[in-house]
Amino acid sequence: MSSETVSFDGGLRTLVGFLLMTVAALVLSRYQWPLVPTVPIIDVDVLALLIDLSLLGIVWWALKWERVSFETLGISTTLVVPGVAAVVGFYVALNLVAATLALTTIGTRALGYQWTVPPLQAGITFVYLLVVAGVVEEVVFRGYLQSKLVALLGDDSRVRIGLAVLGASVLFVLSHAPRVLFSGVPGSQSLIGYGTILLLSGLVFGMLYELTENLTIPVLVHTAGNMPGTIGFLFVDVGALPGWATITYLISQLALLGLTVAVYRRWGRGQGFMPVWGRRTGTAELQSSD
Repeated sequence: MSSETVSFDGGLRTLVGFLLMTVAALVLSRYQWPLVPTVPIIDVDVLALLIDLSLLGIVWWALKWERVSFETLGISTTLVVPGVAAVVGFYVALNLVAATLALTTIGTRALGYQWTVPPLQAGITFVYLLVVAGVVEEVVFRGYLQSKLVALLGDDSRVRIGLAVLGASVLFVLSHAPRVLFSGVPGSQSLIGYGTILLLSGLVFGMLYELTENLTIPVLVHTAGNMPGTIGFLFVDVGALPGWATITYLISQLALLGLTVAVYRRWGRGQGFMPVWGRRTGTAELQSSD
């Protein structure tokens, strides 16, 4: 793939317009509208689903004003197979590590199906989460917003790129405010705990995007993290592991994630699907189309 310069020409006005439309869509989506039918099995309001999907249209509008294509931001069908291969490899290795720790500590009772819903429902839930939590949120917060912030802040140093990743992650956290306002904090988490998990997740997704230049990878990791009953595609009850084994598992998870990124980057450069972009540039002023 060519590593051309990606120039964001929409200025701050496009960014502000995008944020205002996104906030409006999120508020309307999370509001508990009366008499709205729900989608069977996943129990989601039809209206909320349609509004969530409309966010992709808002991104399309913003990129049109920016004169930037989806492909130049790592949102391409040609990157799907390498992205899927990388994430599958990561979870296979992670399951092997978790299973080894379980078998050497508490035996086979920790192995098996971990999701809290039946397999068919889990499959349908995965498809829904892939579209809404994975594709929609990652296209919005990493594909456009993070890339736009990198362009505005400058991509000539890791510090500036890091600030852009942090900025997109903070916006990702704030985007969940309507849900908390209308439905409360999910589960038994505290507000601070929920916000911290969202921020850390956003940082991980953002770093995966920057390091692989492939949005498929954070899309799949994000989707996996939202599956009911276990974080990711795990077939081991890691919550039952003793303390030292849990720490070993968490360290191994981070190490495997880093190894996956390193292998992917080497593979991508060898096969020609990395780098995707060269520089990402932009100014606060709207650029003329002349």
